[in-house]
Amino acid sequence: MVLVVGAFFLFTDGVRSDLSARDQELCGIVLDEDESIGYLSTQIDELIDNNGNFSSEGDAYAFVEVPVRRSERELSSRIANYDEPDSAGYIDDPELLNDAKALRDVLFDLQLAADGGGPVDSSTLDATREALDDVVDTCTS
Repeated sequence: MVLVVGAFFLFTDGVRSDLSARDQELCGIVLDEDESIGYLSTQIDELIDNNGNFSSEGDAYAFVEVPVRRSERELSSRIANYDEPDSAGYIDDPELLNDAKALRDVLFDLQLAADGGGPVDSSTLDATREALDDVVDTCTS
């Protein structure tokens, strides 16, 4: 089911109903393969299947620029940064906030690993997959 609230779409299928509307919106982005974090999840699965190898340096660049950086920006826009006065933070659930911070942290390592064209080592891929799974679990259970 999709609810339209103002200009926002809330994807409620499978998302915890006790989460705030803002947190449900983030969870929708996590679960939707057409959104930054959901798309990143599919790309991580492909990289795992390919043992961390990209087909070309251009593919590695595109991977860093599109799903990794977009996901990092999405998370950073929702996590308060006390060094920046305009950064209010928009994640209400403490567990979701912790999982989002952990995912953002591993995205930095993933970006460094992929920046040179790969391959991305299995420990970085596993850490990213685990962080993604933790956010999904928090959103859905």
